[in-house]
Amino acid sequence: MDTPRPGPDAALRQQAVAVWLKKNISPLDPLAALSPEATRAMLHDLGVHQIELEMQNEELRRTQVALEAARTRYFDLFDLAPVGYCTVSDQGLIIEANLTTAILLGVVRAELVNRRLSQFILREDQDIYYRQRKLLVASGTPVAFELRMTKKDGGGFPAQMTATTVHDDTGTPICRLVINDVSERVRLHEQLLQAEKMSAIGQLAGGIAHDFNNQLAGITGFAELLANVISDPRQRKWIDAILGAAQRSADLTRQLLAFARKGQSR
Repeated sequence: MDTPRPGPDAALRQQAVAVWLKKNISPLDPLAALSPEATRAMLHDLGVHQIELEMQNEELRRTQVALEAARTRYFDLFDLAPVGYCTVSDQGLIIEANLTTAILLGVVRAELVNRRLSQFILREDQDIYYRQRKLLVASGTPVAFELRMTKKDGGGFPAQMTATTVHDDTGTPICRLVINDVSERVRLHEQLLQAEKMSAIGQLAGGIAHDFNNQLAGITGFAELLANVISDPRQRKWIDAILGAAQRSADLTRQLLAFARKGQSR
């Protein structure tokens, strides 16, 4: 079996021992030059040094474990956050973005770097973005605004952005953005507006139906009074036509009242 070659640490140790022996031991009798006390001291120092190295290695191992745990927490908190995070340079280029941002925009994260964030903002809303960025740089205070963003596949979504400004190592201001997809909130808001609209229409329809029903009651009552005092068949035919029209109008009024109740119950 081949004898394993010593590694770099073993070779360094051999060189160190050779230098030490050359400085402290007579070449005629190296071992005899060491007294028992010196030998014990040397062995003590070597043992302590070995323990120190073992402790340093253990500390390095714990530090490595802590770094791995911190890296995992960073991935969970930053990359998998429920909102998008991205950093934009003073030129408007994306410096960094988390996975959520890439998912929101429908692109691979690597494709976002060095691209203008404005490319993912609906053209009609880009003025909002530029105006808010200018306000952020001028005031230095965070700004929040809403606009519509576009995806790589042509789709889009309403987004709420919160922007803050910091300075990089060179003192250049950069913008940090939080991007939140508010599609569900907008949908619920539209549903609420629709429900309020239907409720208002229902109230209006109910009021009209009640007033119209009161008018129909008067028309029907007078027509019935005429029917009791008029015996001319031709005139009775006209009165019957009035009563028939009033009845059909009453049916329409009932439908209008039903619609009003349905609209108000939403």
